[in-house]
Amino acid sequence: MSKAKVIFITGGSGGIGKSTSARDWADDLAGLTGSRVVLVDANLGQQSQREFHGLDMSRGLEEADVFDNPLSALITPRDLGHEANYALLPGPLDPRPDNMPRLLDLLGRTIGALSSHCDWIIVDLDKTDPVILADPSSVQHAVMTPWVDMGGARVVWKLESQVAKLGDGLKALEAWARPRSTGIVGVVPTGAPDPSDAQWERVVTPYGRFLGAEQWSVDSGRHVASGVVGHADNELTPTVRSVLSYMGCPQDRLPEPVKRGGRSWFRRRK
Repeated sequence: MSKAKVIFITGGSGGIGKSTSARDWADDLAGLTGSRVVLVDANLGQQSQREFHGLDMSRGLEEADVFDNPLSALITPRDLGHEANYALLPGPLDPRPDNMPRLLDLLGRTIGALSSHCDWIIVDLDKTDPVILADPSSVQHAVMTPWVDMGGARVVWKLESQVAKLGDGLKALEAWARPRSTGIVGVVPTGAPDPSDAQWERVVTPYGRFLGAEQWSVDSGRHVASGVVGHADNELTPTVRSVLSYMGCPQDRLPEPVKRGGRSWFRRRK
C-alpha cells in the first residue's frame, strides 16, 4: 500500500469546475495539514492546470525520472505562483495519440513513485463516460481503474443537477460501478433550483457516498477569475469539509485550521 492518499477528480460532464476544485482541494489539504501535496495535470490533451498556472511547454511529464528522482518533474509552489501550497506534476509535452501508451505507463509509474515522497496526490482528470472508461488509451481506463481496484485510490465525482448533465453523469457512474471508492459532489449552476441533501442522496446513493453539494454563484466566477487557489478559513463550507474528510484530512484540522502553509518542497542538493 502506498504512503500517499491518491484521489482522482472527475465527473460525468465537462464545464462543472473539476479542475478548479482539484486545485482548491489540493491547496486546502496542504495548508490545513502542513503536508506535501501533489496536483497532477492528468487531462493530458487539455492540460487545464498548465493553462491556469501560465506554464510554458518547457516542463512536462516526460521529465519524470521514476527510478532515481521521481520529484524531478515537479514544479514547486515557489515556481507555480498563485500562493499555491501544492506542487504540480505537469501534463506531457507531446500528447499525440501515438505517444499515449507510453505516457499512460509513465503517468501510472510516476504516481506510484511519488506516493512514497508525499502525503496526498490529487489527480485532475477530464470528464468520464462509458466510452472513455472502456478506452485503453484513456487515463480513466489505464490509470484510475487499476489504482482504485488495487485499493490504492479513491474518486471524487462531480455531478451537475441539470437534467441532461445529471443523466449523463449517472450513466457514467453506473458504468464506473465502484460505489465504495466513490464520493459524489453535487453541482448546482447559478440560478438553478437547489435540491435538498435528501433528494441528492436518493439519486446518488447507489453509485457512491454523497459528500454534499455546491451552489454556483457570481462569486464562484470571481473566485476562478481572481487566480486565487484554495479556500479561506471562513469559506470551508460543510461540503468542502466533507470532501476533505473523505480524502483523509484529519477531523481535528477542519474546525480550527492551523496556520496555512504546506511543508517545504525544497531540498538542498549535495
